[in-house]
Amino acid sequence: MEWFKGKAAQLIALVGIVSTLAGFGYTGATYVNRIENLEKKVGIIKETDEGLDNVVQRFAAIEATVESLSSSKDQVQNMEEAITMLETSVEAINKTIDESLIIEVRGIEEDVTGVRVDIQGVETALKALEKVVDKMEEGGNPLAN
Repeated sequence: MEWFKGKAAQLIALVGIVSTLAGFGYTGATYVNRIENLEKKVGIIKETDEGLDNVVQRFAAIEATVESLSSSKDQVQNMEEAITMLETSVEAINKTIDESLIIEVRGIEEDVTGVRVDIQGVETALKALEKVVDKMEEGGNPLAN
């Protein structure tokens, strides 16, 4: 029986060692599974961070575009103001030219009237001279009426 007790003790010790090792193996496998799950979660978090970085970069690009459009809008408004000022200047220049032409036309009109008066005076003088010449040709006194 001693032999059986010794062998039973060895068997119990062996079963205890094997079950302990199996328990450690099971616990180790559980830890490995947990580590793998954590690694997956870390990978997902890393992908999420990269995606967040992409979103931040896109927002920065959108903000830059909005600022550029705002600047362009200011430039367009400045151009519109400059165009309005130019149109006003052109209108003033046209008005000045029109007024100058009217004044020049009136001056020319007065000159033409003066020339007409001078021509009428010349015509009257020419008729009088023709009468004098006619009287002279008739042999009369040109100074007598």
